[in-house]
Amino acid sequence: MNVRRLPCFAVPLAAALFLASCEGDRGPAGPAAPDPAPYVMGSVYYGSYDNSGYGYASISNLGVMPDVTFNGVPSLLSSPVNPPNPLAVLAPDLSFSPGDSVHLDLAFPQPGGQPGNAHAVVVIPDTFHLVYPEPEQNFDLPIGSDFTARWTRSNHAQAYRVRMVLRYVDLDTTLGSLIPAAQTHQVLDTLVADTTVVLSGQRLFPDPAWASAWDQREGEFSVSAHYGPWQPGAPGNVNGDGRGFFFARTIGETIWMDLVSLEPARTTTVQPELSVRR
Repeated sequence: MNVRRLPCFAVPLAAALFLASCEGDRGPAGPAAPDPAPYVMGSVYYGSYDNSGYGYASISNLGVMPDVTFNGVPSLLSSPVNPPNPLAVLAPDLSFSPGDSVHLDLAFPQPGGQPGNAHAVVVIPDTFHLVYPEPEQNFDLPIGSDFTARWTRSNHAQAYRVRMVLRYVDLDTTLGSLIPAAQTHQVLDTLVADTTVVLSGQRLFPDPAWASAWDQREGEFSVSAHYGPWQPGAPGNVNGDGRGFFFARTIGETIWMDLVSLEPARTTTVQPELSVRR
C-alpha cells in the first residue's frame, strides 16, 4: 500500500483551516470563583457544672471586622483581621439557661458597599447525667478492652458529642525525681445519636503492647449534648448574606480513668519432692 506523505507545513495549515471553519463541543466548566459570602463557624456552650455560658465564632471571607452579637451581647475580637485567615470572636460571659434560644447575628459591609447581615438561631440542650461509669467512682480501663458509657437523655439535643483522650507519660528517674521525659496523647472525637456509646478496644488501643510500656497511663472521657446540624452532608443553618454552621452544646460530666496494663499472669512451677531411698 502506497502512503502519500504531506509536506511538514501542510499539517499545521490544515489544522488551522479546520479550527477556523468549525466549532467543537464545549469542554467542562472550570472551577467556580471563590464564594464572596462570609463563612461562619459559630458555637455557644453551657456549663451545667457552674451555669456558665460563652460563645465563639470563626469568620472567613471578610476583610473587615463585622459586628457580631450573641442574643444582642457584643463579642470581643480574639484574632486580628488578616485575610485569608479567618478571624475569631469571643463572648466569654453569656447568660442563658437550658431550653433558651440563642441568636447569632453578624453585620458587615458587602463588596458593593451595601449592608450585609447573616444570622442563625439554636436552642440550648437540657442538662443530663452520666449513668455508667459514675463520675465519682474510680474507674480502671484495662488496655485492649472496650469502653462503654451511658447517660440520660437531654431534651432539645439532636446528638451527643463524645470525646476520649488517652495520655501516656514516661518518667525520668535517673536523679531520683519523677520528671516527665516523654509524653504523648491520642484523641477520639465523634458525634452519636444514641445515649450509649461503645468504643472498641481495637480502636482505642491498636497496639496494646506499646500502650502498656509507658510509665503513666490515664484516660479522660466526656460527653456533651449537641443542637444543630451534625450529620455529614447536612446543610448549614446560617442564613441571610452569609453561610455556615452554628450549634449549641451543653457540657456534661467527665470520667477520669487509669489505663491498666494487662500483664500476663506469672506462673510458678512447683518442683515435685524427690523421695530418696537410703
